[in-house]
Amino acid sequence: MEQLITEAKKAGLSVLVSNGRLVMTGPKSAQPIALRLIDRKVEVLAFLQAQTADQNPLINAVLNRWPGAVVTNITKYDPVPLGEPVTAGICAQCGSPDQPLYRYGDDALHAECHALRLRNAPSLHALTPSDGFADTFAAALTNPLKAASLLKDRLGVSPRGDCSQRLWEVFLSDAVGMTADGTVTRLVDAGWSLLYIFGCDPTVPWSRMDCSGLALTMAGSKVALIGEKQWDGDIDLGVVVLQTPAGARQRYWRDKQNTTNLMFIWDVG
Repeated sequence: MEQLITEAKKAGLSVLVSNGRLVMTGPKSAQPIALRLIDRKVEVLAFLQAQTADQNPLINAVLNRWPGAVVTNITKYDPVPLGEPVTAGICAQCGSPDQPLYRYGDDALHAECHALRLRNAPSLHALTPSDGFADTFAAALTNPLKAASLLKDRLGVSPRGDCSQRLWEVFLSDAVGMTADGTVTRLVDAGWSLLYIFGCDPTVPWSRMDCSGLALTMAGSKVALIGEKQWDGDIDLGVVVLQTPAGARQRYWRDKQNTTNLMFIWDVG
């Protein structure tokens, strides 16, 4: 991996992590090696993470509590953030009562969990603990048809929350379809949390579209493109381009979603 990164730099390619996403900029001539890096994205992120893990005690603290987290966007210059000490309770991010805990806003958190929540947006947590279906579903994404079958069975035919029967049928078709064709798998591979895809307001999912994950906003559209080249040449993997049934193209920005108090749609009553 080190050799591949070195080759990329020699080709004029800048490789870094921003908000948990792999970002590459460089000349068009470096496209072949950029594609090689994308094919090995998980290894690239792990390599970059290992390079910086010894530079900041906060990084090691995050990794100890959240093995496998992508934290390369925490730099060696970031201080360990400390709120006011909390002597009892559990961490609102990881659920552990381990001390020390600190007060950040309305939540009690470990310093490392606070850092992860702030700097690694894809590592969201659901408002209420799921019964494990999210983990089962995520593990099945290597077989999209199996994952789609699990999702269809879990969602059922009856609308949830404030959804009408007609809108539920459209959503069900969108959600199961984008899972079966591998779109959800590709989104997860691009750094999307399942909550960014299937998250929603816990009481009125269809009235709070600012809180709705991608699957709830499709309305019959298809994902035409994951990631979009920005004016400065960066590829923003937090953007998807949707193609509507009429052929028009629309954009969905993951990072503009209201991520406060999300719940998986399959956990909504």
